[in-house]
Amino acid sequence: MKKLYFIQYFKEDLIIENKIKSLGRAFKVFGGWVVESTIEAKQIHEFITEHNNSMSIIVFGIDKSNYYGRYDKELWNFFK
Repeated sequence: MKKLYFIQYFKEDLIIENKIKSLGRAFKVFGGWVVESTIEAKQIHEFITEHNNSMSIIVFGIDKSNYYGRYDKELWNFFK
């Protein structure tokens, strides 16, 4: 089953950005990413940091049934 995650990291890294995009649908928002994926948060973290496992990165699961706000319409399509 596909789940949504918010991923935030604190240093520019094109390898991480490309790995995030490879996980599935991805949308850059507020300096982080909303990503749709079938794998769990820990697996996502391990995958995107395998080239540098000391980087500060957080991966939060998002509740698709509980959201609200004003932002680009494309972002809200992730929640449908």
